[in-house]
Amino acid sequence: MKLFILSICASFGVNFLSAQTVQHLDSIQHDIPLTDLYMEELETDTVSGTMIVLAPTGFEKQRIGSPTKEQILVLQGRANFIFEDKKVNATTGTYLVIPANTPHRVEVIGEEILKMLIVQHAP
Repeated sequence: MKLFILSICASFGVNFLSAQTVQHLDSIQHDIPLTDLYMEELETDTVSGTMIVLAPTGFEKQRIGSPTKEQILVLQGRANFIFEDKKVNATTGTYLVIPANTPHRVEVIGEEILKMLIVQHAP
């Protein structure tokens, strides 16, 4: 997997000596009014994928469960991630790990667009 989170890690004092790919996550914007889910793939290969996902206020989506493990870092906004037995209120800086085939629902709450970095890979 190539490295995309240099700007995030730098704010925590983590230094990397080299990276195959560098992209500032703040540079990923959606210029028109966002009315539905917007996904921009950053990197993909045969076993993993990394993407930025933007979702508007009020957006709601039921997921049956991805066949891959998902790692989600909320970069901006607020959302409820609802699982079978619990609800997680995620805000900027929240990191979630969702096991493969785990049904869940996402509800964007608040006034701000939800912006997430999502890494999916084989379990």
